[in-house]
Amino acid sequence: MIVKIFRAVWFFSLLLLLALFFYSYAGWPDPLVLEESLSPLTISKDGLFYAVLACVAFTSVLAFVAGRWKYGSESFRSWLFGLITCFHLFAGMAINFISIFNSSEKFDFGRLAVLIYGSLMLMVVWAASWPVVYVLGKKKST
Repeated sequence: MIVKIFRAVWFFSLLLLLALFFYSYAGWPDPLVLEESLSPLTISKDGLFYAVLACVAFTSVLAFVAGRWKYGSESFRSWLFGLITCFHLFAGMAINFISIFNSSEKFDFGRLAVLIYGSLMLMVVWAASWPVVYVLGKKKST
């Protein structure tokens, strides 16, 4: 039952990420500036589009494979769906940052850094929690 809840949250986060991504992509200039310096780091709008699409497709395929995997434990599949959801949250924050950074508006990026680093830390904590979930699952089954 818990796997179905995590799968629903994962699917909803995927839809939100894609909606945010397509909306942001429409407003991006070409080329995108990723770092301002004496020689700015830029990437083409289409290059970033396909790179993000490839990452989202890879995580979606991973989620579909885990969802069809009948031999894996329910706790592992739940954890994996949660990890992919955390990745979607981080990717959404990164896309938002790129959009704001390339806009002509004045913005205090220090406030956005908390959200970006917070979503990254959530993903790291979720990834590091698998051994705890695994051990607790083993104790519960014995």
